[in-house]
Amino acid sequence: MAGRFVDFYALLDIAPDSSSDVVQAAITEQRKSWEAQRADGDATERSAADARLGDVDLAELVLLDPEQRADYDEEWREQRGNEVVATGGENANGKASVAVAPPATQKRTAKKVAKKVAKKASAKPLEKPSPASGDDSVAQARQAMQAGNTGRAIDSYHYAIMLEPQDVTLHHELGQAYVAAGNYEQALGAFETAARIAPHIGDYRAAIGDALIHLARPGDAIGVLEQVVAETPMEPRYRATLAQALHDTCVHEMTMLSDGLVCITTAEQAQLVERLTGRALTLLDPTDTSELAQDIREKHELATLATKRVWRPPFPWWLMIAFAIVVAAGFALFVKWWSAFIVLAVLGAVAYLLGIHPTWWHVAREARAANLLVWPQPHGGTFTPQPDSATSSQPPQ
Repeated sequence: MAGRFVDFYALLDIAPDSSSDVVQAAITEQRKSWEAQRADGDATERSAADARLGDVDLAELVLLDPEQRADYDEEWREQRGNEVVATGGENANGKASVAVAPPATQKRTAKKVAKKVAKKASAKPLEKPSPASGDDSVAQARQAMQAGNTGRAIDSYHYAIMLEPQDVTLHHELGQAYVAAGNYEQALGAFETAARIAPHIGDYRAAIGDALIHLARPGDAIGVLEQVVAETPMEPRYRATLAQALHDTCVHEMTMLSDGLVCITTAEQAQLVERLTGRALTLLDPTDTSELAQDIREKHELATLATKRVWRPPFPWWLMIAFAIVVAAGFALFVKWWSAFIVLAVLGAVAYLLGIHPTWWHVAREARAANLLVWPQPHGGTFTPQPDSATSSQPPQ
């Protein structure tokens, strides 16, 4: 067995010839003990508990499968120099392979295990996991994936990787299993390992980009995916994934409103969104009518319009009209009647200069006036993905 060898019998504090009932009961007790330590311990203790729980999970996978246990026992005997010793975790050199509980804890665990086994003796026997197809745990993992049992598939892939740590396909399929389970953090790690082993295969780096998008890190995904697309420019899957990353980065950089919509409220946002959506449009087929393509086109048009200067009244219409009438009437009555026209022209010019601004400026002003701003999302901030239906190309009314 390649990699770190773990003495499962020492870990579980059981004899090598223990029955499956004893193994299952010991696994339950060990898991309960280490989960309690993970919940109550500090960062170091939690890290150690996580590592030990991983060993316990692997022990369950191996020792409860007759074929895998037979293979493991053969290697276990080789590791211990073919010497069968009492449980407790010591190898032929007298050193523990895994962490072993104190004697008092061992006694308590042994008593609990004995009680569980005795209680189960008259009950329905434990259901044994089905053996793997042939002697390949990869087949078992793939069968579990087809059956929708992602937890079992992940465990089987981990065991297969322990045997063949350089098999890039196993790391990629493990990442896909984590994706199916919704665990993109772990999927990212598996895809990164696959990409390190085989950096020339674009699928593995594209999978990294997709995982980063789902982890709300589209900016990081762009760098990875741009390289993949540059190497394989005509692959539609890579182009679509990069377009998604560009779109999500736009949403990230735009201003969020309290009603869940996003809009452009700064010149920098307008320039960035126009550039990113312009790049995304070069990746998409002009005839693409998908929701993503339509949203990218809308945001590109929005960014283009956001930089155009338009006039909107700087003050309420009624106030400007009333003010102009009063001032013009005053000049007409107390100065010269024709001076009223000069005053009106001057007031009109002032109103025009006060009201002519880029569209994004007016949008920001109206959003502030309506108290709709949640935040102008800063560059490099934490991105919370929003569904496409939650974006809008229209300024607030």
